[in-house]
Amino acid sequence: MTASNPARRSPASVRPRDDTTPQQWLAMVTASLGSTLGWYNVLIYGLFAPVLSQLFVPFASSDEAANYMIALLSATMLVRPFGALMLGLIADRAGRRPALALCFGLMALGTALIVVMPTYDQIGMTAPIGIAAGLLLHSFAQGGQVGCGIAYTAELTRTYRGLFTSWQIAGQGVATLLAGVLGGFLSFAMPEEAMQESGWRITVGFGLMLALVAWYLHDQCEETPAFLNQEPPTRPFLDLFMRHGMRMLLGCGAVLAATAGAHVAMMMPIAARMDMALPMSHSFLSALVTGAAMLVTGPCMGALADRIGRVPVMAASIAAMALLIYPMHLFLMSAGTAGSLLLAEFVFSFVLACYLGALPGFLADLFPTPVRGLGISLAYSLTALIFGSLAPYLVENLNRSELLYPTGFYLVVCAAGSIVAAFSARRWFGVR
Repeated sequence: MTASNPARRSPASVRPRDDTTPQQWLAMVTASLGSTLGWYNVLIYGLFAPVLSQLFVPFASSDEAANYMIALLSATMLVRPFGALMLGLIADRAGRRPALALCFGLMALGTALIVVMPTYDQIGMTAPIGIAAGLLLHSFAQGGQVGCGIAYTAELTRTYRGLFTSWQIAGQGVATLLAGVLGGFLSFAMPEEAMQESGWRITVGFGLMLALVAWYLHDQCEETPAFLNQEPPTRPFLDLFMRHGMRMLLGCGAVLAATAGAHVAMMMPIAARMDMALPMSHSFLSALVTGAAMLVTGPCMGALADRIGRVPVMAASIAAMALLIYPMHLFLMSAGTAGSLLLAEFVFSFVLACYLGALPGFLADLFPTPVRGLGISLAYSLTALIFGSLAPYLVENLNRSELLYPTGFYLVVCAAGSIVAAFSARRWFGVR
């Protein structure tokens, strides 16, 4: 099976297609599977972090093992921009297809390494090193998958660009649903000893199957007309920052609200469950609620953005997030039940998915074809690295102040930055 790029056709023989065809839908599904694969593995690693620390870092105390896992997750954030840079350059110079093929292959390799890795009791220190290598390899690929996937789906059609690119977000919803359903079923059907021995490998191994399916479908897809109709840039990195620096800045600004929203969506249930002492099964139920909201809402907002524009949908969603975050916090503190937590998670996930559904189409419109893959990849990964990894420390410092809800304040500030970026892009670059 080959992942090679098809022969380049002459520009005159290639026409951008506005009417969707079965081939375009297949290509969109294939690219979305990459998003599903990337986020599924991230969620599974998070859910099974206690199990992995027991099996691969048993020599450390519970606090030391937790610090090891935190350091490892921080390291995965650091390698994503490098993946975005390398794979984004490949996408803009060699094509979207070969870049996606490389993403799928690296994700599959990293996942396979984790699935087959013996425990510390079997091979000693090689075990935690192997797990770290698998996670870093997967994160490197995920750093480039976001931009490559959005660029590929955006260039399949002009008429339905918002709908097609929004399935990158729907893919994250599918990943959340899969993680919740499979993880919840296995935790219910298997005793704890069996989960530690083989259950977690089954769950992680499902991600490997997704990678193989994505690789097979990818081989049936073609390169995008927009890429084939242009001469590949010779220096996309320099062009991005020297000729399109303002676009890059606005792209990072637009991703701000998404990064802060993801942090809130992650921390809200964790903090509430600690206060309410909820069982592990609630984690899987929360994943189902969040995944359903993203799966349904993302494509709907992408389609709406095709009709009325990306900026209006994004602005309304950001305003809703900023207005609802404090009332939701007060509601959770006063109600203090598992049902109230699920309701708050659903409402916030719905509003966040409204923004995320329009964001990929906005970024695809913001960056021109020669630097689209690299620009989107770096906008996502750099913003996530700077504002996502620093979020816990910023919120911790804000906790020392007299603010009612520091995490909410952080979200509101980031939301304001994204609104400015969205309207600036519409004014200066015609992004509607």
